[in-house]
Amino acid sequence: MAPRNNRCTRLMNSRLQRFWVAMVLTLSLHALVLLALWMQPAGRYAAAANAFIPVDFAEWEAAESVAPTLEQQLRAQMESRVSNLVADANASASSERQSTSVQNEARMAEEVEAELRAMEQAEFERLAADQKDFGLEGVPDDGQNGQVNTLSGWDQRYEGRVIVSYDVANRKHVYLPIPGYQCLEAGKVVVEVEIARDGSVTKARVVQSAVGEAEACLNTAALKYARRSVFETRTEVDQSGTITYEFVAQ
Repeated sequence: MAPRNNRCTRLMNSRLQRFWVAMVLTLSLHALVLLALWMQPAGRYAAAANAFIPVDFAEWEAAESVAPTLEQQLRAQMESRVSNLVADANASASSERQSTSVQNEARMAEEVEAELRAMEQAEFERLAADQKDFGLEGVPDDGQNGQVNTLSGWDQRYEGRVIVSYDVANRKHVYLPIPGYQCLEAGKVVVEVEIARDGSVTKARVVQSAVGEAEACLNTAALKYARRSVFETRTEVDQSGTITYEFVAQ
């Protein structure tokens, strides 16, 4: 499970990096367009009422296995939007004075900014949905080696919470997923883990089992989420520690 989570984490980081690169390129393009419009008088943009700017649309090859990258999608959408805004400004400049042109430029800048904000919000929502689909929901590193409490909806038929704590010498967690409460009974499970130098958990075994009818259920959940945990990277040899899961029924 640990290699899969590492690949998912690298995938999300790569998407976020491409997203910000696309945003920087797009903002630079808009700045150049606005500067060019500001330096040109309105008279130079005179055009017939039916004037238009042809926009060439690339033909996308139908390939189910290959999808356009985030940067390509953002760039195509924003270039199309800027082209339409420039065309509108040029068409109206023939019958308006310089003062009106300045107002149009300001309005266009506001529209571009609003478009960027809307696209940014939509992209963040999509990334959050992808993160949930990849099973990366967990607790971020808060700089503390304490207990982490959470309410979970893993299985809505049962109500309860899970308290997670860990004992790893001089090492903090990076990703500490919380099991959902799926078992009917309460219990405590202590899992011994072996942590590789890259922070992933390579081995996990129960050293203190839960008792009662829900023993198998609680032990399975604890092992599953212990293997998904990630700790800080170290250059030394592999390290051992324990993760404790307290399942509290309500």
